[in-house]
Amino acid sequence: MGNERLTSEPFGTVDGRSVERYTLTNTTGMRVTVLTYGGIIQAVTVPDRNGQQANVALGFASLDPYVTANPYF
Repeated sequence: MGNERLTSEPFGTVDGRSVERYTLTNTTGMRVTVLTYGGIIQAVTVPDRNGQQANVALGFASLDPYVTANPYF
């Protein structure tokens, strides 16, 4: 294994329970962000052939829309 990383940070609370955001990053710059609220994949960021990063997943920047809008992408 190389320089793969796993980080976590608080993302909010739902019904008094904390929701964490985990980000997995690999050596080529790909990142996947997963919420502990239902295992939601919030973001998938990948480099294009020119090295420019882009998020290719539909997701919200905050927890509230996941809770109130009940999205099914």
